[in-house]
Amino acid sequence: MSIQKVVAVILAAWTASCVIAQQRGKDLSEMSIEELMKIEVTSASKKTQPLNTAPAAITVITHDDIKRSGARSLAEALRLVPGIQIARTTQNYYAITARGFNNANFDGSFGNKLLVLIDGRSIYIPYTSTVYWEVADLLLEDVDRIEVIRGPGGSLYGANAVNGVINIITRSAAATQGGLLIGSAGTLELEREAFRYGWKQGDAAFRIFGKHGNDGDSRLDDGSRAGDGRNLNELGFRSDISDSKHGSLMFQGNYGRFGINESDVTPILTPPYQSIDAVKDMITASSLVGRWQLDDKAGGQTAIQAYYDLLDYPYTNSGSKTTTWDLDFQRQFPQSKFGSLIVGMGYRFVDNDSMQEPTQELLPPRRRDTTFSLFAQNQSTVNKVDTLTLGLKVEHNTYTGFEYQPSVRYFHPVDASHSWWGAVSRAVRTPSQTELNDHLVTAVDPPVNSGLPTAYESIGNPNLVSEHLIANEIGYRMQAGDRISLDVTAFYNIYTDLIYMVQGDPYTSIEFGTPVTVIPTYLRNGEHGNVFGGELETKLKLNRRSRLTFGYSYLCQDHFSKDTSIDSPRHQAFLRFSNDFHHKLKLDAMLYWYGDIPSLGVTSYEKLDVHLSWKPDEFTEASLGGQDLLHRQSLQFANSYAIPRSIYFQLSRRF
Repeated sequence: MSIQKVVAVILAAWTASCVIAQQRGKDLSEMSIEELMKIEVTSASKKTQPLNTAPAAITVITHDDIKRSGARSLAEALRLVPGIQIARTTQNYYAITARGFNNANFDGSFGNKLLVLIDGRSIYIPYTSTVYWEVADLLLEDVDRIEVIRGPGGSLYGANAVNGVINIITRSAAATQGGLLIGSAGTLELEREAFRYGWKQGDAAFRIFGKHGNDGDSRLDDGSRAGDGRNLNELGFRSDISDSKHGSLMFQGNYGRFGINESDVTPILTPPYQSIDAVKDMITASSLVGRWQLDDKAGGQTAIQAYYDLLDYPYTNSGSKTTTWDLDFQRQFPQSKFGSLIVGMGYRFVDNDSMQEPTQELLPPRRRDTTFSLFAQNQSTVNKVDTLTLGLKVEHNTYTGFEYQPSVRYFHPVDASHSWWGAVSRAVRTPSQTELNDHLVTAVDPPVNSGLPTAYESIGNPNLVSEHLIANEIGYRMQAGDRISLDVTAFYNIYTDLIYMVQGDPYTSIEFGTPVTVIPTYLRNGEHGNVFGGELETKLKLNRRSRLTFGYSYLCQDHFSKDTSIDSPRHQAFLRFSNDFHHKLKLDAMLYWYGDIPSLGVTSYEKLDVHLSWKPDEFTEASLGGQDLLHRQSLQFANSYAIPRSIYFQLSRRF
């Protein structure tokens, strides 16, 4: 299907909606553009404020956005954010980043400069400096919103919040009362069944949920199945207790068991020098989160949050069991003549036990690391209308010692419809355990002329220091009544002490009990360079029933001393069309375009997703959707499988 045909379909749907709108006279069920711009967010400053006053490049994906987009996972929902690159590499895995650097980490994972939180619980894995999106699975009906900050958030969130912060916020138990049953079937997501039940008892609200599913395979180049399907089983709960005198208490937990099929290629040091096995990784992910919050009468707020997180991931080549304990305290003082001050402190303990493989080892195989942190942020008024926000976070971690991350942000409202903001920030990324301590054989060549086999090895460096960023940002927002909004951001990022790979001289050694010729690759700090670009998002209300959202981002790298590539497209864009044919029948079409990535040999591609929902009564909803409809199958990234065109049908019933 060509782009021209896609546009023609969207225009035809719009024309039909106009006719029906005149006949029915009903409004869009979504919030107005003015209301969307005033959604309250917490991620930009760790306190509640309207979206249109936040001095940061922030996008909010609402519960309604997720539902109407037809996204089948958290990763797919993020495609609605300009400047976020989403590349699906297999049925289960994603390469996701913000503002570049989607290049593979030392161990082959992706996205080491993007911090991701679920209700304040970090799912960024310090063992490999990445997020395992394949197990970041929630009941999407329970997600209230996703707040996405493009740009550094180190002054509030600490290390690894370099190029962006994604904060996934779930709905309170009070907002999910009653029962919900969901069943779906499809060509790629083969089946999903889920239930949720919520109830109240006095001042307390509770919910429980469960989820089961099976996924099919992505495709090889010849169209055959890649053998990378997945099954999942999850259970969880949440409780919210509200008391004006003693504060509010939230407690939630989840347990998930994931079975991921792999076609694994492992280098070995004896003939035939590699093994190819079909394996199934059984992954366990569980967590417990508790949060207490008390609002004073004077306008202050005190909050304490603690969580426990376990990820047991016996990945074929580099498995680990990671246990995290985290405690966080935050105090927001009442507004004073000096401004609004927030202070906090935190403690995190991470126990990582790595699996030793025939051609990989971490020394030591088990690490226990601690991080202590303090932060302060003050937002004051300048010239009665402008705001100046000063923030600083100081951390001490086992890897690199003390790290400091300051930020200065300024917000200037020109009038009720126009505003400017600017920021200068510093952020750091700490080296992962694999970068510090790993010893990995990546490939083996058979011996030549009765010589020794040649082993290509990646060797970690325990003397690595953190990578550093100085980010310069400027943004503009405009809202013309309830018809149109515009959000534009430009940035210039200066990176220093980036980690890069350098090949060493060959040598002969006994590796993992076998004599070999080693061609080593070492890790070093010392790469530096600049990345600049911009992002644009505009929302247009076409009529009472139709809306368009357009997003575009530009990205360019400059003067990297070691020829590092940021492995991200220079241009990417999306167009979303939303229409209410009727208050019971709604259509959404999302067209995405990602430019080529010459450094990886990835060509540009388009992606069309369509979602149609029908609600015959207050309690029942049926939806039909299609994803990647433009092509039979498409490659979205280097060294990846092809993602096939897919359709799905879902039926839900509330009671």
